[in-house]
Amino acid sequence: MYNKYDVAYLKMALEWAKLSYCKRKQVGALIVKDRTIISDGYNG
Repeated sequence: MYNKYDVAYLKMALEWAKLSYCKRKQVGALIVKDRTIISDGYNG
């Protein structure tokens, strides 16, 4: 089961994915450690 932080991070990754210029595969990602976002990004 996901906790509230996991859900929030998944929503953030979905928002990052919307920034992708690629129409076939829009991918957003977050690297999180101890509830701190270390890195984030999306495919171009």
